[in-house]
Amino acid sequence: ATLLKVKETQSIEAEGQTLSTTYEYDDFKSVDGVTLPHTVSINSPMSPVPMVMKATSIKVNAPVEGDLFKM
Repeated sequence: ATLLKVKETQSIEAEGQTLSTTYEYDDFKSVDGVTLPHTVSINSPMSPVPMVMKATSIKVNAPVEGDLFKM
């Protein structure tokens, strides 16, 4: 067993109903010694189709320019 999280379900109460959103993690790759999912699928009753996000690049603890946080 890898002990990697491959699925997660979050539930919220809205207007007297329970809505559950499911996240599925896949395509795990090592990035600077940290194993991360490069694909996340989201199934939600708020969306008519599942949303799939695929990372093309992930950086761990990469430097960030201070200007990014200017308001």
